Amino acid sequence: MLLSFKEKGAKLVSASFNDQQSLVDAVKLVDVVICAISGVHIRTNHILLQLKLVDAIKQAGNIKRFLPSEFGTDPSRMKNAIEPGRVTFDEKMVVRKAIEDANIPFTYISANCFAGYFLGGLCQPGHIVPSMDSVLLLGDGNKKAIYVDEDDIARYTIKAIDDPRTLNKTVYLRPPKNILSQREVVRVWEDLIGKELHKSSVSEQDFLAKLKGCLANFEIDEEGLEATELYPEMNYTSVDDDTLIEQEADGISVAEIFKLHGEGFFRDKETEVLRQLSLMRCVVVSTGGGAVVRNINWKYMQKGITVWLDVPLDALAQRISAVGTGSRPLLPNESGDIYSK
Repeated sequence: MLLSFKEKGAKLVSASFNDQQSLVDAVKLVDVVICAISGVHIRTNHILLQLKLVDAIKQAGNIKRFLPSEFGTDPSRMKNAIEPGRVTFDEKMVVRKAIEDANIPFTYISANCFAGYFLGGLCQPGHIVPSMDSVLLLGDGNKKAIYVDEDDIARYTIKAIDDPRTLNKTVYLRPPKNILSQREVVRVWEDLIGKELHKSSVSEQDFLAKLKGCLANFEIDEEGLEATELYPEMNYTSVDDDTLIEQEADGISVAEIFKLHGEGFFRDKETEVLRQLSLMRCVVVSTGGGAVVRNINWKYMQKGITVWLDVPLDALAQRISAVGTGSRPLLPNESGDIYSK
C-alpha cells in the first residue's frame, strides 16, 4: 500500500509514536493531518496513541486541520453503547477533548458502517461472506443503518479537509440510497442470486445477553470437554506482556529497554500493554511481579482473573543461574552467589 502511494507521487516520511520529536518533525511538513490508526476494540485498538499526535500538533503549531481516527459512528452519540465496543467510543471522546482543549482546528468524519465490513455477511455479526441458504435477522430485521463504501469515505474525507464549512464540525456520511434495514440488505442479495433465503431471528434480549456474557462464565458439564485437558500435548497461543512491551519499544529487549531508557519507561510501556490486553477476551497473560506496583495496572488486571504463582526461592535461583542475570534487568549483573541476587 505504501509503495502504491509512492508510485502516485506521495512523499513518505518516517516517524514513530515512540519518538515524539519525529512526530513533530513530520507534522511540520504538512498543513493537514489525517489519522487512520486502528480503532477496533479487540487486539488492535490504539486510539489513545493519538494523544501523542495531538501534543506534536500543538508543538508544531502549523496545522490547519486535524482529522482524528473516527470514520465510524459518532462517539458523542454513543453514551449508551455496551461493552466491549464502548471502549472505543469512550477513548475517541478522550481524544476529542484533547483536540478541542488545545484549540486545534478539526473535522470529525462520521461514516457510520463500513460497507465492506458489515454488508458482506448480510449484517450478521461474525460473518464476512453472504450465505446462499439462510440468514439470521437481528430482532425483526427492520431497524435502519447507514452503510458507506470505504472508497467513498476516503473521497468525502479528502473533500472535507480544506472546506471552510467543515471547520470544527462533524461531517456525517449518510447516502440516502444506503440507509437500509437488514431485511432490505438481504432482499438485495436475494435478487442477485435469484433465491429466497431461509430466515430465523434472535431477539434483542438474547442478542445483548450474548454480548454481555463471557466464554468462560460457565462450568463444563459431563456433556462437554475442555480441549487443553483433553490434549495436554498441544501448544496454544498465550500472551506474554514482556513480548508486547518489546514490540511497543520497536523490538528491543526488556534488558535493553532498562539499560537505554530506565525502569520508568518500561513501566509506562507495561501499563499501556496491560490496557490493551484488558480489552481482549479469552487470552492468558503472563506478567512479571513488578506489574502490580502501579494501581492503574491493578485496574486493568481486575477485568480478568489474576493467578499468583508462589515459586520457591531454590527454583528461581536455578532458573536465573541457567539463563544468567543479563535477562533480569532489576538484578545486579556482577558475578556472585545467585541467592544473594
